[in-house]
Amino acid sequence: MENAKIKRIVRRITKEIKSNSGSKLKEERSDENMKLDNMMEILEKRRMSGKVEQFFHGSDEEPSE
Repeated sequence: MENAKIKRIVRRITKEIKSNSGSKLKEERSDENMKLDNMMEILEKRRMSGKVEQFFHGSDEEPSE
């Protein structure tokens, strides 16, 4: 009788931990995806204006050729 009670409690706690960690992982992935999307959008805009090289070198100055 006592063992069954303990097993139910452990199962419930384990289930709760798994569901909470899953939602936190989804939030972190969502944040990472948003950062990546923003970076890709910046790259696309700069590619269109010919400034991709400055993006990777961390400079907004015009290239001195």
